[in-house]
Amino acid sequence: MMRFCQQCNNLLYPRENRQLKALEYYCKQNDCPYTEINLPSTCVFVNEIIKDSSTRLEVILSDVNKDPTLQRSRDINCTGCGFNEAVFFQAEQTTKSTALNLVFVCCNCGHKWMD
Repeated sequence: MMRFCQQCNNLLYPRENRQLKALEYYCKQNDCPYTEINLPSTCVFVNEIIKDSSTRLEVILSDVNKDPTLQRSRDINCTGCGFNEAVFFQAEQTTKSTALNLVFVCCNCGHKWMD
């Protein structure tokens, strides 16, 4: 939305008012001191991306279980074949939740699941 100066009718330009932590519009004319504070309820831009991380398991290669740098657990059983060794790593945080999502890959069959 374009805003115009109420004193000289020129275009107002946006800038940040660091003291008020708000968006401010000002006139660029040298002799015009007009400024206008953006209302706090006015949203300029919101980008919220929420993905279901369970759909991303097909992207993980089954050969990741051969990576010697990943942590291994012998305390968890594979939900596919029952084998008791799996590599695990932290899943990419794609949601706003603070929960830690771990991805497990079976060292026997390559089955992937999340905990």
